[in-house]
Amino acid sequence: TDHTHHHPTLTREGYSAKTTPANSEYTKRTKHLTSSSSYVLPSELETSDPSYRYDQLHRPSLTGLCNLGNTCYMNSVIQCLSNTRELRDFFVDGHYLADINKGNPLGFQGELAKCFSGIVRKLWSGEYAYFPPKKLMSVIAAKNGHFDARSQHDSHELMSYLLDGLHEDLNRIRDKPLTEPVEMEGAPDAEVAAKSWQVHRLRNDSFFVDKFQGQFKSTLVCPVCSKVSVTFDPFMSLSVPIPKNLRHLPVIFAPQNPDSMPRQYILKLPPDANLELLKASVARKTGIPMIHLRVFEAYGGKFQTLMSDNQHPIKSIGGNDIIIVSEVLSEKEAGGAVIEVNVIQRLQQPIFPTKCTSCGSQARDGKKLQRCSTCKAVGYCDRACQSRDWEGHRLQCRQGRPTPIGLPFVISLPAAKFTYANLSTFAEKFARRSVEYRRKNSTPKSQLLEERIQSNPERIQSNPESIRSNPEHLQRSATSAQGSAVDIQESATGAQGSSVDIQKYTDSAQECAEGVTALRLSSWKPMYLLTPVDRYGDSIGGVSYLADEGEKLLSVGSQFLAMDWRNSPKEDDSVVVTPKPMEIEGGMDDSSAHQGPITLEQCLELFTEPELLTKEEAWYCPRCKEHRQATKQMSVWKVPDLLIVHLKRFSFHSSSIYIRKDKIDKLVTFPLRGLDMTPYMLGDAAKLTPTNDSTLYDLYAVMYHHGSTYIGHYISTVKPPASNVLKKNEWLYYDDERVLKLPEEEVVNKAAYVLFYCRRDSSPHR
Repeated sequence: TDHTHHHPTLTREGYSAKTTPANSEYTKRTKHLTSSSSYVLPSELETSDPSYRYDQLHRPSLTGLCNLGNTCYMNSVIQCLSNTRELRDFFVDGHYLADINKGNPLGFQGELAKCFSGIVRKLWSGEYAYFPPKKLMSVIAAKNGHFDARSQHDSHELMSYLLDGLHEDLNRIRDKPLTEPVEMEGAPDAEVAAKSWQVHRLRNDSFFVDKFQGQFKSTLVCPVCSKVSVTFDPFMSLSVPIPKNLRHLPVIFAPQNPDSMPRQYILKLPPDANLELLKASVARKTGIPMIHLRVFEAYGGKFQTLMSDNQHPIKSIGGNDIIIVSEVLSEKEAGGAVIEVNVIQRLQQPIFPTKCTSCGSQARDGKKLQRCSTCKAVGYCDRACQSRDWEGHRLQCRQGRPTPIGLPFVISLPAAKFTYANLSTFAEKFARRSVEYRRKNSTPKSQLLEERIQSNPERIQSNPESIRSNPEHLQRSATSAQGSAVDIQESATGAQGSSVDIQKYTDSAQECAEGVTALRLSSWKPMYLLTPVDRYGDSIGGVSYLADEGEKLLSVGSQFLAMDWRNSPKEDDSVVVTPKPMEIEGGMDDSSAHQGPITLEQCLELFTEPELLTKEEAWYCPRCKEHRQATKQMSVWKVPDLLIVHLKRFSFHSSSIYIRKDKIDKLVTFPLRGLDMTPYMLGDAAKLTPTNDSTLYDLYAVMYHHGSTYIGHYISTVKPPASNVLKKNEWLYYDDERVLKLPEEEVVNKAAYVLFYCRRDSSPHR
């Protein structure tokens, strides 16, 4: 578009201008500019020569392009491409002539390449202050009426069309073979990517493929059947989103292995994101497929919300809600079917209150609070406090109702190994993430011994009475321990006759004797019972706890279990259970980074985040045989020598009533040197160190857009491949006919739209 000029405020040296009739559109526009800006238009450079040529010799790269009427978008594209050293040399030296493909129906029969070559030659001849690129405009418009000299257009759209047209005009493939999409389900990504690139090159082989094209990895996941489709596609430019007002949602990722530490992630999600996008974001960070993730909200020690609907909106999640994403075992890892159980933890008797429920005071003078004799859950200083609170408390007072504690968790086990022994082993380990537990009268040695035995798959298989019914085994073991360690041969026998050698869990005979004696004295009752409950964590009438049947396969009628800790203080072998904060890794919120300018790195990071396809973009799932709003995730697999980055400033929203266009005017800062693409890449190149020049890029050109979606102006700035007129930190600024100097510190501004980078190791002398 070309209705309004916006210029930097610092004075710059003008290199070119022209004299045209006083009533011309350019003269009117120039008068307006010179009266409202600090640009200098040297009169000694003006001429009325219609050829736009000067008697004096002008320096290469200092040539402007005439605006033919709303063609500033085209001029900015031409100037950036012509200052691409590799492309300039290819056309100026005539290398392109050997590749002209006049028989390609997808091209311009060589006319576009010849026309573009002529423009580049003129721009670098040093003979022109400016000239009109009329022929290029007419060649493009003749084949695509969308681009004409009077309409407003997008510079990135034209650039993409121009590069594609030049590629087809210079495609070395004269007879394109028919090819099939690459489908290698289950094959390593590297093989699929290499095959896809090979198939692409069978039909596309040109200078532009060699220099400008890279390769994407695109992953689509069906929200219904979880079908995953992975494709590798070429790209000529990288279009990256600009972060908007993203929500920073903390979630806790709980690995399926209970010995692995949970990790917190701060997800950056759009306000309209749903559960599928949340899971896709976690899947990207952890490498765990979405199908193996379970999401729930924990509150009060229970499963507040089990999120199974992928369309569940995240806006319903409160800021203080605890969101846990649990990994579950896959059938491939299990070697068959998998059983999942949701487990909460409960205390058979509530923890003794430390504050008066009525007045909030701590217990005074070392005296304990008086508990409610019915529920045991609340305490009072005296009868007066109890009387004041009774009207409110009596509505929720329940006798013998277990109290939730800690955090809930999800256990997944192979169906072929779903036994009480395995279930309890996993439950104890998961529980220890959010509670501390020990026997009331245990010693450190007996506690350690019991944990070692309980965590071993060959542990004693017993019901609550098994050891008490046969205590002499333990006694004999303890007695024999008075001799040498090699004399200890006895073992504790369980209810089914299976046994475990106590000695192998201890470091010495004395430790064995002490541990066994302590276990005998405690009668070794179970520390907890596993009880089927409903989804709200309440006991199911008529259903008792699961019997410990050792290695016998379990049949659990409920998907929910309660781990009921036996913490009654009246029993000598009860368990002391206290809640503790879950120890997690990570979780530092980097939201403060969004308070200042947005960085290109943040845009690239957002580009690799999963996104939900719109209804118009719905993907046809080959398994469901229907179009689905799949989750799509993009990543860079192969980077080109010349990397073009397009900042997606414009968006369009349509309905049956209106079409709304928006533009993001936020400042996006970008590096002039040393852009490292390694963090956003997959494949072999991603394994390179950040200091390797193969993934470092330096900026050499920028296209800008000033204005709104309906009115604006395109300009460009470049660091020419070779220049005798610029100082070290100066760039050239192209504004249609005029070429100006620009201080390097002004290259980064909020009008930047398309960035041109060159890989450092491909052009070391740029």
